[in-house]
This record gives sequence, C-alpha cells and structure tokens, in this order.
Amino acid sequence: MKNRLFVMTLLMVMLFGLPMVQRPTSGATLSAKCVKTTGKNVRLRYGPGEGYGIYCQLPKGTVMTYLGNSSDNNWYRVSYQGQELYISRDYSSLCDCGNSSYTPSVPRQKTQCVVHAKHVRLRTGPDANQYPYFIWEETGKPIYFNKGDVLEYLGEHVNGFYKVRYRGYVAWICSDYCTLR
Repeated sequence: MKNRLFVMTLLMVMLFGLPMVQRPTSGATLSAKCVKTTGKNVRLRYGPGEGYGIYCQLPKGTVMTYLGNSSDNNWYRVSYQGQELYISRDYSSLCDCGNSSYTPSVPRQKTQCVVHAKHVRLRTGPDANQYPYFIWEETGKPIYFNKGDVLEYLGEHVNGFYKVRYRGYVAWICSDYCTLR
C-alpha cells in the first residue's frame, strides 16, 4: 500500500511538477499592520465603544499590534500588553510594523496614585454627584488622605476620577487631588 501511494505521488509530481512557493526576494521584508496613537492620552477600552471600561491611557506615538476592526468600523481591535482591547479610529491610525524584529512600544505602566492635597476622601464610584464617600466599616467614618499618601492605581480614569485600591477595597479618588506615577 505504501509503495502504491509513493508511486502515485511520484507520477503526479512528474506530470504536474512541484508546487511553487513564492518567497520574498533578498532585501524584502514582510510587514504586519500595527496601530499608532495620534492623540495624547488615548484610551484603550475593553470593548468597541465609550460605554466600555478603560484599560489604560496611552501617550501619542504608542504602537500596538492590529487585530482587526469593530463591526461598525469605528474602532480598531488591538493587542496590547497581552490584552485584546479597542482603540477609537479618531485618535489612532494604521501603520507598518516593519520587519520581524518589531516590538510594540510599552510605556511604563503607572501603578500608584500619590495624594498632593489635604483631607482627600475616596468615593464608591467615579462621580461626585452620584456616588457617596467611601465609609470605613470599622469606624463608620470616611477615610481622609493627605499629601504624600500613596494608593494603588488600578489603571482606570473615568469622569475625572482614578480607580484605586485601599486595604483590599476598590474605590475612586478625584484626579485633581493626586498624581499618577
């Protein structure tokens, strides 16, 4: 059986020839598509729309891997830091990644929120009118932070508030009173 298969394969090669594979000529590079931010503080979101949560904000010129378009073609689907995310086409553009040695630029991720004011309180959500102050269960009182206090920043900025973690709890702090680093 094996000999018959070999003979048939050999006959087909003799009759039709070997399939040709086109290879790039010397000096040619294979290019992949990437997406580059064209605005400052461009938001990467978990889905294709402003209603989706923000993963992070990127500076102008950040390059990431292009994966496709949203169904309405208003958003690019990208890969950034191992995450599949979306970026508005209004603040980004397709670009050529160049050769295979390409690595996307990764700005240093900000992980801390440093308070630079006195008597700053946390909120339960990202809006001063809709969400009450965060109350500490043990005392029943709001927690105050002062200049130099550091909170863990969770990478989300909504309505002028940073999402932070304090003693294992998720809360929000007004971005006017702290700086990310």
